[in-house]
Amino acid sequence: MIFIRVDGANIEGIGMGHLYRMIFMADHLYQKTGIHPMFVIFGYQETKDLLLCNNLKYVEVNNKDEANEILKLNSSSKKDILIIDIMEKDEEFIKQIKEKFIVISFDDTKGGAKYSDFVFNSVVGVPLKRKNYFYGPEYFLMRKEIAQYNLLDKSIPSFVNKILICLGGSDPCNVNLKMVDWLYGLDFSGKIKWVLGPFVSEKDLLLKRFNDLNLDITPIIDYKDMGSLYYHADLAISAAGFGLYEIACVGLPAITICLYPHQIPTARKFEEKGSFYNLGYYKDLTGDNFKNALYRLFSDQSQRSSISLNGKKFVDGLGIERVMDKMNNLISMAGENK
Repeated sequence: MIFIRVDGANIEGIGMGHLYRMIFMADHLYQKTGIHPMFVIFGYQETKDLLLCNNLKYVEVNNKDEANEILKLNSSSKKDILIIDIMEKDEEFIKQIKEKFIVISFDDTKGGAKYSDFVFNSVVGVPLKRKNYFYGPEYFLMRKEIAQYNLLDKSIPSFVNKILICLGGSDPCNVNLKMVDWLYGLDFSGKIKWVLGPFVSEKDLLLKRFNDLNLDITPIIDYKDMGSLYYHADLAISAAGFGLYEIACVGLPAITICLYPHQIPTARKFEEKGSFYNLGYYKDLTGDNFKNALYRLFSDQSQRSSISLNGKKFVDGLGIERVMDKMNNLISMAGENK
């Protein structure tokens, strides 16, 4: 049996990216093995709604006794597989659940990094010298509908005419509203597509505020085919979450803004590779700095071309194949015990 421990919520520090990633992972596991993973969650409504929408089963555990409740899920003498996609899990928690589970951690820099049986860390932190620790963007789980664009040539026009704004599936910090303020007075005659994820609050207020801007903005609510949006845009404005990997993979030149402190080192890593224009933490950003960064990129085709090529090299979109290759033997064991 395979269990997946993950949460998603419109709460600062949680967000929706990890949940979306594990839903993709669950679908891939089922397509390859016929195993339906069971999700283990704390019970946030956003998590339950999204899992039910995707016809995925889940069990809720109490956050005050998480380890013991997870241990009760395995009544077999054989170890089941537990995939954890939560950053900074406690060391004692990992040690405890290893009594009954083979533990696979994604992007954990604390207990999971040290004690999980397998670790896949896309960029966060620094690589550890230990067995079964796989580090780098080559292990990012990229959906095929996005990865396919890595193989296509990305057109980089002389001037930017089409901007894509995408700040994630949720927005607990209300950065979408702050961006409206930053965009006041922007001199841009092209078109803007503004993606609002399913768990972004204040949508009605945002739509009203869009009308206050002297810009051609098309709001896009909970859009599914992000790969196509990335590919046909000239420039993106993105949060420094999992969208970084997707945008880089497609080769879309982009500006990134960090919504949470833990995103800062990841954004810096992409900046070092020349695959993003990094504006840092949103709380330190002003409207003038934001607009000036846009103006610099609007007419600098050379820099945008460089960002595009560097991004495609840094994130090739083949992470799911690499991860599954490393996990094949474990998955076979889970199939025998499902």
